[in-house]
Amino acid sequence: MSVASWNTEYQQWRHLPSSRTNKASRALRWFANHGLSNIPKTGLILDVGCGSGRNSFFLASRGWRVIGVDYSDAAIHLAKAAARRTKLARLASFSVHDVTKRFPLRDQSCDAAIDMSCLHLLNKLGRHAYARETYRVLRPGGYLLIFTIASCSATRRWRRAHPGSEPRSYVIPQNGNQEKAFLRLEITNLFHRLHLASWRTLPISVHAFGGMHKVNYHLALFQRPQISLVDKKRGKLGRKTGCDHL
Repeated sequence: MSVASWNTEYQQWRHLPSSRTNKASRALRWFANHGLSNIPKTGLILDVGCGSGRNSFFLASRGWRVIGVDYSDAAIHLAKAAARRTKLARLASFSVHDVTKRFPLRDQSCDAAIDMSCLHLLNKLGRHAYARETYRVLRPGGYLLIFTIASCSATRRWRRAHPGSEPRSYVIPQNGNQEKAFLRLEITNLFHRLHLASWRTLPISVHAFGGMHKVNYHLALFQRPQISLVDKKRGKLGRKTGCDHL
């Protein structure tokens, strides 16, 4: 969906329930009990595809610093206004940004990144660029929480009726948006440099294609290893050759 379409969505609240609620995602509330407690309150969390900031505010209200990015300037305008209104601007900041481009963050600067339904909106090239960037900005030991659409009977019906441009993708006729439903293996392969800490598949009732449907969602919690695979290989090489590594 184009930037203009997303701006219209956030200005008029036309199709997506998530664009007109202030309640944090169910997946993020689960993460609050499975991983968040390991992140110090001085830590920084990246909210990818933050929309109008509902999940960022959930985190900021509990003391974490959050940076939310979204390529809809209308959504970011709403998020910034809400931050001022709720007096959370000290902890929650927002910027217009395409999540398939380099994040405006230093290497290994984030203790966690969350993606509450952004990944399935990206094309193949965008997903790979996004995976590289999330790895780059996560600190060793940092978490990545992904909540995205799973391939299921509902998405297969949608694919047959409104096929998209890649496997398991479909087009939503109301807004022209293409979404991709994922197999578990596709997601673990995409984030292969991260350790899979937890995996759940959740049935969610969603409003789509003019009615309510039961759709499965993947909830995946990844963690960046303390030592990368490259460092491990270097360590083995050093032991074999007697080299010192600074």
